[in-house]
Amino acid sequence: MQLEKSLGKTLFDRTNNKFVLTEEGELVLDYANQIFEFSQELLNTLKTGSLRNVVIIRLGVVDQVSKQIVNAVLKNIYAFKTEARVIVHEGSLEHMLEELKVHALDLLLSNIDVPQKRQGLI
Repeated sequence: MQLEKSLGKTLFDRTNNKFVLTEEGELVLDYANQIFEFSQELLNTLKTGSLRNVVIIRLGVVDQVSKQIVNAVLKNIYAFKTEARVIVHEGSLEHMLEELKVHALDLLLSNIDVPQKRQGLI
């Protein structure tokens, strides 16, 4: 609740004794996960003293996309660049387009056409 107050956004829908993330809540969680992943990578790099040339790809996947397709894409990425690090985010088309718009994603896999009104935003 303190985080919600400081952000001025509702992060959870609180109904029927359940907490469900709002769209803003999903966005905050995605950023928090990225921060955690980058801090772990920093600690590992400092611990090993290795500054590897790692390519980080932030892949957004619309939640209706088949996991087999996602696995095939990941296999191709790793075949091309074995030291790549792929961070996969899954969500609704609307949420993934917002993430793409603010450059939180590098690539988006979707089996849904992007509405004409949204195409100019990307």
